[in-house]
Amino acid sequence: MTVTRHLDEVIRWSENQFEDEFQIRTFHRSQTLGRILCAQLSVLTAGILAWVLPPGYALLSFLAVLPSVGSGLIADAWLTGRVPRPAPPRVPAWALVLTGVLTAFWLAGIWRNGPAWGAAWHHGLIVGACGGLIAMFIAGPGLIRRARLRDIRRIDARLGSD
Repeated sequence: MTVTRHLDEVIRWSENQFEDEFQIRTFHRSQTLGRILCAQLSVLTAGILAWVLPPGYALLSFLAVLPSVGSGLIADAWLTGRVPRPAPPRVPAWALVLTGVLTAFWLAGIWRNGPAWGAAWHHGLIVGACGGLIAMFIAGPGLIRRARLRDIRRIDARLGSD
């Protein structure tokens, strides 16, 4: 059984729990909330780990975000095999602030409890994290739009549409 067929089976198993389309749609909407909350809680967990792990072990806190990132990548790959990826989201200001605060909390824990590789490493951590976040917010929407257009062309070609 291929991975895609296994994932399709998981969807069927999940949807068979419900009696009608409204229940299925409501369930999928609740899972959207769960995915977003899981990502935020993963960053919070990583931040807590960065603060409470013994000195020198704070980088292990990155393990806390792997399940959220991994499942998100798998779900996105499954989705884009069927429909174009969604347009870039209009993230509300409160969500951006929350993500920024949680990320700052995490980085502060790594700064305080991270490996003793010197000041240059700590400065690189902050500059790299801030630069990555800024690049994501500036370049991300354009990259998502281009990927969406590529998905549309690919799916149209597969279906024989113009």
